[in-house]
Amino acid sequence: MAGILRYGSYVPYFRLKRQSTQAGGRGERAVASFDEDATSLAVEASREAIRDADAPSGLLFASNSHAYAEKLNAAVLHAALDLPAGIRSLDCSGSSRTGLTAIGLAAQLSANSSTLVAASDITCSAADGSAESVGGDGACSFVVGPDDRAVAKIIGSSASTEELLDVWRSPNQPYSRQWEERFGEQVLTPALTEAFQAALAEAGLQSKDLAKVAVDATSDRISKSFLRQAGFSPNRWRTT
Repeated sequence: MAGILRYGSYVPYFRLKRQSTQAGGRGERAVASFDEDATSLAVEASREAIRDADAPSGLLFASNSHAYAEKLNAAVLHAALDLPAGIRSLDCSGSSRTGLTAIGLAAQLSANSSTLVAASDITCSAADGSAESVGGDGACSFVVGPDDRAVAKIIGSSASTEELLDVWRSPNQPYSRQWEERFGEQVLTPALTEAFQAALAEAGLQSKDLAKVAVDATSDRISKSFLRQAGFSPNRWRTT
C-alpha cells in the first residue's frame, strides 16, 4: 500500500478574533490577505512538501474555493512549483471531504511513484453563520508514495456513501447552508461507524489498539455521537 512521504502546511498571517463575530467564541481564526487565494496558499504548503525532493509524477489539487470555476486550477499550481510538463494534474472539489478523497485517490495511484496532494480553502461564510467563527483559511500538502519510504503508512481504509442534504451550496449561492445538526447526526453517525469498523478490520486492529483518533465531521455533535458509538470513553475525547 501507499503512505505519506513528506508534508507541508501554510497558515495566513492575519487573524480574526472569534469574539468579534456574531457567533462568538474563544481564540482566533486565520484569515487570508486580500492578495491570497486557495492557489497561493497551496503553493506555499506544496513548496514546503517537495523542498529538496524529486518531482512527483502526479498532482491533485483539492479545494472548494478554487480561483477558477472553469479552468484547471492544478495547472496554475503546477506552474508556480515549476514542475515537469509530463505530470498528470487534476482538480478535486465539490464536498467538504474532498481533501481526504484526494489523498485516497493518490494512495491508489502511488504504489510505484509519488503524487503531490494539495488541499487548500478560503472560508467564505455568512456574517451570522457559525462557519464564520469556527472556520479558517489555510493549506496543507502531502507527497503520497510507496509505503517502504513513508513516514505514515495507510494500513486500512473504507467508505460508506449516503445521500444527505447536510451541508450544501448551489452554484449561484455565495455561502454554504447547513441542515439541523440532529438530522445529520441520525444519518452520518451510523455511516461513520460502519466505515470505521470496516477500516479497522482491514487493518487487523480493534478500537482499543488506537492511541489517537481524528474525526472529520460537519459538526461537533456528529463527532461526539460517533465516538460514543465507536466505544471511546469521554475521558479520551479532545474536540476543537
